[in-house]
Amino acid sequence: DAVAKTLSGAWHAMTEAEVEISFAALYAERLRSVPLKGPSTVLRDHIMLLSPLYETLQTAHTESTEMQFLKSIARGEPPQAIPDIRQAAAIASAFSDPSPRSDWIGEARNGQLGSAILHTIGLLEEGARGDTFALRDALSTLRALGLEDTARRASLQVLLLERE
Repeated sequence: DAVAKTLSGAWHAMTEAEVEISFAALYAERLRSVPLKGPSTVLRDHIMLLSPLYETLQTAHTESTEMQFLKSIARGEPPQAIPDIRQAAAIASAFSDPSPRSDWIGEARNGQLGSAILHTIGLLEEGARGDTFALRDALSTLRALGLEDTARRASLQVLLLERE
């Protein structure tokens, strides 16, 4: 009961400070086993998805289309349905019909992996700000470069975190 009563307020404070990822890394393991109900359960699941344990999320409640989508992305699988959330279609495309930037893949093959990653990070930032084509291409490129974990975690962060 104490966790259910304080989790939302704690999360709000973490959001204000923009330290959600650190909070998730510190507390996801402990939150995993706490029996929660209602909105606290959904919040705990989102915290789990932002943590290093993102692939291990098991939900006991009825899953919404959004949660099914998030879990598919966490596992690196093409989602079955696309929910009505910001950037979901672009992210789904990176997992179901990837379009990596061939010029940056070529750079990586020619020994310029660092340069390819830096270009991709810049594109990812544009995508996180709303450019859906940039987001799809950046995530697709990260996956093609073998940075699957990075692509999944970046996808989840774009979907779950609000940044200006």
